[in-house]
Amino acid sequence: EGYAPPPPPPNHPPTVAIIHPENGATVSGTIMIQGKASDEDGNKTIQKIEIKIDDKDWIQATGTTSWSYEWNTTQAGKGNHTIYVWAYDGEDYSNIVSVNVNVFINHKPFIEIIEPENGSIVEKSIIIKGKAWDVDGNESIVKVEVKIDDGEWVLANGTILWSYLWNITKIKNGKYEIKVRAWDGVNYSNIISIMVEVKRKKGIPGFEILAIVTAIAVILLKRKLTFPKA
Repeated sequence: EGYAPPPPPPNHPPTVAIIHPENGATVSGTIMIQGKASDEDGNKTIQKIEIKIDDKDWIQATGTTSWSYEWNTTQAGKGNHTIYVWAYDGEDYSNIVSVNVNVFINHKPFIEIIEPENGSIVEKSIIIKGKAWDVDGNESIVKVEVKIDDGEWVLANGTILWSYLWNITKIKNGKYEIKVRAWDGVNYSNIISIMVEVKRKKGIPGFEILAIVTAIAVILLKRKLTFPKA
């Protein structure tokens, strides 16, 4: 009888794990789903990693033993979603592993300038006032910033109701643009702006001061020269 070679060892299916995000995590925007895979028969046997979100189609991830997949969570929509992953070694698929995540879709906050009004004339330092709000919850507003013309963004006081003291004592008369924005920790609001005109009142000119002083001196001198009748 001829020699019969021993049968090949049975194939062991690979194993796979999701490292990021963790089960129960809250995610938003575009995230990187990441994980690792291994095979008892040798990691080089791993041919592909596939991933799917909820009941969507399986999509191949990038990499094998270390793999990743970029996921735009806004396409899934707000709420709870399940990420499924499995690995394939050319013969068998691994068990499916999964994590549940909560997708949070952030909305930009809104902001408004209440004082001064657009087109106002500003004669002295003023307090710029306004309000901000967020459909995701007003408590999510982290800060409000103010910018005058091409200056730097400066932090205002408050968030939902905010204010900023604008000191105009050292700036020239003219037209200025006041810009404001709110930040909720993820997104900035649209920039809102108004135009105002600074018209500081000028001091009394030197010749007028001299005339006033001279007039006072003349009055005092007349009083001294006026003697009472005997």
